[in-house]
Amino acid sequence: MQDWLARVTAWMEELRSTYGFDFNSRELAVLTLIAAAACFLLVTSGGRQSLRGLGGVLKAFLQWKVYVPMLTLFVWVGIVLLGAERLGLWHLSDSRASLQWCLTSGFILMVNLNEVKEGYLWNSVRQLAGFTAIIEFAVNLEPLSYWWELVLQLFGLVIVVAPIITKGKEQAEWRVLSPKLLRGIFILIVVHTALVFQSKGFHYDLVTPVQATLLQIGLTLAALPFVAGFAVIAGYESAFTRLGFANNDRRPSLAVRAGFASVLGWRLKYIAAAKSGTFHIARATSFTGARTATLEWRAQLDAAEAAILQAQRDLIAFAGSNAVDEEGRRRDKREFKATCKTLDWLASCMHGSYDHAPAGRYKHLLTRPGFDFQVAGVVGDPGIVLVIRTDGQAWYAWRRTASGWCFAIGCVGQEYRIWRCDGPNPPSAFPGQAPEWGTSSFDVSTALNWYGHLA
Repeated sequence: MQDWLARVTAWMEELRSTYGFDFNSRELAVLTLIAAAACFLLVTSGGRQSLRGLGGVLKAFLQWKVYVPMLTLFVWVGIVLLGAERLGLWHLSDSRASLQWCLTSGFILMVNLNEVKEGYLWNSVRQLAGFTAIIEFAVNLEPLSYWWELVLQLFGLVIVVAPIITKGKEQAEWRVLSPKLLRGIFILIVVHTALVFQSKGFHYDLVTPVQATLLQIGLTLAALPFVAGFAVIAGYESAFTRLGFANNDRRPSLAVRAGFASVLGWRLKYIAAAKSGTFHIARATSFTGARTATLEWRAQLDAAEAAILQAQRDLIAFAGSNAVDEEGRRRDKREFKATCKTLDWLASCMHGSYDHAPAGRYKHLLTRPGFDFQVAGVVGDPGIVLVIRTDGQAWYAWRRTASGWCFAIGCVGQEYRIWRCDGPNPPSAFPGQAPEWGTSSFDVSTALNWYGHLA
């Protein structure tokens, strides 16, 4: 028994001295939480049931389209490290930090392949070399004691998970509160680091932490081109699948794929957008035909993007203006799009309320606990005024935008015929009773500003 313990102790000492497996209090706290979670999953019946549910996730990771890129990245990192060792930039004592990068940053980079967008390389390099990297270095410089780290890690886990598992109003509150609490933890760690510096008379050995940080940055920089390349490949795979959907599930020929790729190249912005308007590309039968169709489709995307950018500039240029365009629509469109979307969402909910108990009348949903406009993208009070007729058979709602212009929507009776109008003031009565609504629910002359919003 003593010989076995001696061998284990010697092995652990070799790991620590030769390969750098010397965990600080923060890393030990993380390992403790992982071990606790594993025990919970294995011991409790609910945990074992969760493990069975995780089987599907594990099965997804075992598909070759997932594990081959992952393993290829790790092989590439190994080659980079071998080259760095030959140049004297890496040693066996850096093994733990390198393995830690593979299991954390490297894994996350590959899992988030779908999040890779245009300008990914430059944005990533700027983030690595910017203020964020300096702050991260300062935070990781001096961990707290083990028990403090354990408490903070558990508290941070609750803060991160709460906005995901909660619903409704509680979820909205957590989404606002979580960033503030995380900033509080961050400030606490920074203050602790500053106090440690002060206690040591600002004499601190920065060589080791600087080397560890540079290793993390170096591995990430080495992996970025690799990850971007795989993102392009994955993007084309998805785009070709969507082209097949647009052509009766017939995968495009090699010539069509080549013509498509010859136009888009490595531009992820266009590759990811190949999900609509690609009918003519999918039906092409030759390299030239696919290339011509792709050029036309890309021009349409560019024109649509330019129109959105122009609309965003107009929001600033025409703020406070009373000017109208050639069709009589207001130039000052601040909050027009968000207001119309929110009122349309309310109209759908009001229609559903008519058939719910007590059936046969519209309900004042804005006074109901838990009713909000998160689905419409609005958090908090949207500033909507809802008016319901005393017999519950008619309603209308209106909102005044930041530009001062009012939008209104309403309905009369059970039939889902929506009336819309907009103007300098809210309607004076229910649809069909006030001139602001026009002559019918199909009258668009009184709702010119309801349509065509790009921003």
